Amino acid sequence: MRKTFLPGLIVIAVSLIWMPFASCTDTDSDIRTFKEKMQFQGVSGGQYFDQLAGVEGKVEYKAFHPDKYKDNPDIVCIEVDVVRSPNSRYKNFKVQYLMNRRMQNMELGYCELNGKPVPLLEFGIALSGMLLESTGMKF
Repeated sequence: MRKTFLPGLIVIAVSLIWMPFASCTDTDSDIRTFKEKMQFQGVSGGQYFDQLAGVEGKVEYKAFHPDKYKDNPDIVCIEVDVVRSPNSRYKNFKVQYLMNRRMQNMELGYCELNGKPVPLLEFGIALSGMLLESTGMKF
């Protein structure tokens, strides 16, 4: 008796066609919304964090549902992790924003600088220093 591979090939073909669509999750959309809608001094969030990373740096985004808001599917946390030049005074930082999908408003929830949690005021001062460093100015 001869076995046919046609059903298996159909499953593989459908999987390959569907895979790119399945990889576009809600969290991908949340990150895209954050990068576009969040504004810093007239610059989009994506451009702003790229500028802070500098020439040698990299920026990674992650979106997830915080445990505190697990019953509210509209609330998502956007985490931005920036690794800068090893020669920088501020080698890395992480910020987390709470975003309401329905209302599309955002608020800063957590700041970390060089691996340690910091108050918002201290982080704001550090951001000014990072912007100066990214322009090549020394302070």
